[in-house]
Amino acid sequence: MSVPISGPATAFVIEDDPFARWALGQYLESLQFTVLTAETYTDAAALIAGHPPPRLAVVDLALRDNPAERIPQSRSRGITLVHALKRRDPEVAVVIWSAYGGTIAPILPLLTSGYTGLAYVAKGSPQEALHDAISHALRQDVFFQPGIDHAATDSWEQMFLDALEPVVAATVVKLARCFDELTPQQRAVAERMACTTETIAHQLGIRVTTVRKYIDAIYDRLELKDTEAVAGYRREVLLALAHILRRLRTTA
Repeated sequence: MSVPISGPATAFVIEDDPFARWALGQYLESLQFTVLTAETYTDAAALIAGHPPPRLAVVDLALRDNPAERIPQSRSRGITLVHALKRRDPEVAVVIWSAYGGTIAPILPLLTSGYTGLAYVAKGSPQEALHDAISHALRQDVFFQPGIDHAATDSWEQMFLDALEPVVAATVVKLARCFDELTPQQRAVAERMACTTETIAHQLGIRVTTVRKYIDAIYDRLELKDTEAVAGYRREVLLALAHILRRLRTTA
């Protein structure tokens, strides 16, 4: 599986271990990325704020606030950085590269935010596993390295749904089941609903006005016209969550 890179692209490597940071940088440079790195949470936040969104970011979950901190105290710092990246540009491909690879629990806040273009791979995995994760993230898939949460693989779907409010979870399940009722063109748009209409148009090679017509048809077909107020979730986010649930079911 080749990494779909077309032309120059920037990648962020956010990793506090110097050897791992160097190795990741070397590998991404071999894939023709221009690599910018950050060692600490503070440096990473400045990197994200001070540069245009990258095409790809490889992010460790547990980061130090500064080099003097001996042991990272929280995995939430990496999650916070991914939220910052995705808020700036939902299309940024993010690979979570973490020593906490035994469970998807740490990244549930990202999944339940409706993000796509998100992959999760255990730190220290073979290069082929990282390559696979990068490829999926760049294609805007939601992907977990095989073996993640190996003790409870069948519970991925339930963990995801349990992280949502019950009324939202019920809506997401219904939408996931109804996805196959859409036409292929409508599904292609629905799977990208976390992105802007302009981005969807660019990705699919169609006009923005055509995207808007598809979106209206999707809302009608999935009975989403009056669902905007469900627990405060936007319709686009509900569709993105349904898409993630479908991905979980196919990778479980």
